[in-house]
Amino acid sequence: MNQPPRSDDPSNDLPDAVEPSSSPQEPESELPDASPAGDADMPPATVLQEASSLPPRRALYPEDSDTVKVRLVPRVPNPPPWRVIFQAFGPAPATIGLDVRQALVIGRVDPEVDEQPDLDLSPHQALEHGVSRQHAVLIPEQEALYLVDMESTNGTWVNGAYLKPGHRYPLAAGDQIELGLLRLVVKSVVPLSR
Repeated sequence: MNQPPRSDDPSNDLPDAVEPSSSPQEPESELPDASPAGDADMPPATVLQEASSLPPRRALYPEDSDTVKVRLVPRVPNPPPWRVIFQAFGPAPATIGLDVRQALVIGRVDPEVDEQPDLDLSPHQALEHGVSRQHAVLIPEQEALYLVDMESTNGTWVNGAYLKPGHRYPLAAGDQIELGLLRLVVKSVVPLSR
């Protein structure tokens, strides 16, 4: 059943559909009248700029074996140092103690890539447990030592809750951390005097 279009329906403002023609048409040589008295049914024109004549980026900056990769770590101005002690679980349980004075990347070494994390969990079967090369970062601040997931492939969980990438979690003694499937427990986290 056909109903008349409603006056408040935004589709009423659209021009009627035009059937495609089988023969090519010549573009009009004149521009439509730009005055308000012009054809009210004509949609506004969109001006497109010509495509850039520059070569693609890869042609300007070819991959080169002399290229050095640099990892930027946000620097916190004069962060207070923190001492954290983790207990790593798995086939070879171990205690890991760190003094964190600036942003510290946690991950694993990949022999095919030059990037090295500040804390390498490779000795704890990080690859087999799904730890990314740059999995998470510890960030010292005045009020706490924060853990932040760095968009890792297999995620980070704190006390069973998923830590969204980029979100900061203040560490406390007793926190259970999972980097992929590698489990760490925070035994102690305390600020150090300068």
